[in-house]
Amino acid sequence: MSKPNEPEKDKGGIWISPEIMSHTQLSFTEKGFLARIAALDNEKGCFATNRYFSDIFNLSLTRVSQIINELEKKGCVTIKHFQSRGNERIIKTLLKESCRPSNKKVADPLKGKFKHNKEFNKDYKYGSLSFLKEKDLNVYNSFIDTYKPQIDNWQKFETDLNNKCVLESIPLDTDKILARAKVFAGNWIKNQPAVLEIDPAKEYPNSEKAVQWFIDVFNNKGQNTKVPINKPLNHKPTRATTKLFNERRAQGYEWQDFQKATQSLFSGKNKWHKDKNYQFATPQHLLKENHFERYLNAEW
Repeated sequence: MSKPNEPEKDKGGIWISPEIMSHTQLSFTEKGFLARIAALDNEKGCFATNRYFSDIFNLSLTRVSQIINELEKKGCVTIKHFQSRGNERIIKTLLKESCRPSNKKVADPLKGKFKHNKEFNKDYKYGSLSFLKEKDLNVYNSFIDTYKPQIDNWQKFETDLNNKCVLESIPLDTDKILARAKVFAGNWIKNQPAVLEIDPAKEYPNSEKAVQWFIDVFNNKGQNTKVPINKPLNHKPTRATTKLFNERRAQGYEWQDFQKATQSLFSGKNKWHKDKNYQFATPQHLLKENHFERYLNAEW
């Protein structure tokens, strides 16, 4: 049975408008997601959960979250979470009018996003870092030496940085591109999944040891935060924690996801928990489905 506000699962295909199909910044999967969101969007927005999209597209919940967040980063949708309504999420497409079937010829709202002037498009076509390299090789090399060793997927980083510069209309100026690139790189490094020193799947083959691994991660992340906490964290596995942990694992979340979500929970920018000295930040709180997804994808 569907949850309240959850749309019924349509057994038919997905209509993708020409405007979406011609969007050069989106992958085919992202176009499919955007088309489905546009179809579900009404005056109040799209209320579909990640479970709904997971069933429709046959993808893991983690992958669904990544795709929807990419659509937000690329300026195609807006996302709002409402804690007062059980962390309900509402997605609103910025392409609503042009994404629906219509006999009228409508303007593509994306063109305004990516069209600035001929010089801008010509130079950004091969990348903002390429522009920086061409204009000031020393500055470029210094940036590469500082940040590239800390970034796991450099090719994706370059692509996303370029998209961000285009979306924000960053001028073709070495100082301004460098300043934006430094901020973007810093946030990228902060939010990228931690590299595990061990493979928990091999190290902890049974559920009991796996849950203990998570509890250790949770306690350590809390102790390592720069925000002061009155007492050391010394949580223990419980039946409720074990049940929730196994549920999240069964949904396809990876080991790194648990580390990232825990780190996000204890972020100094998490104002609600920070103001309450993290007294409600517990493993059970984090592992609840809506909470876990929200912390995993938080951009404080």
